[in-house]
Amino acid sequence: MAFTTEIIQAGVSIFGLFNMDPALLAFAMIIILFGVLNLLEFKKFW
Repeated sequence: MAFTTEIIQAGVSIFGLFNMDPALLAFAMIIILFGVLNLLEFKKFW
């Protein structure tokens, strides 16, 4: 779990220009992760 929090903190400091909320960033990362997993599942059938 420490690894994910480090990524979130790094993302917040990198995108500090946008003043993004850490919870919002984590939510966006989860959506992107699910999107990538769905894409991989979709490609598996081809």
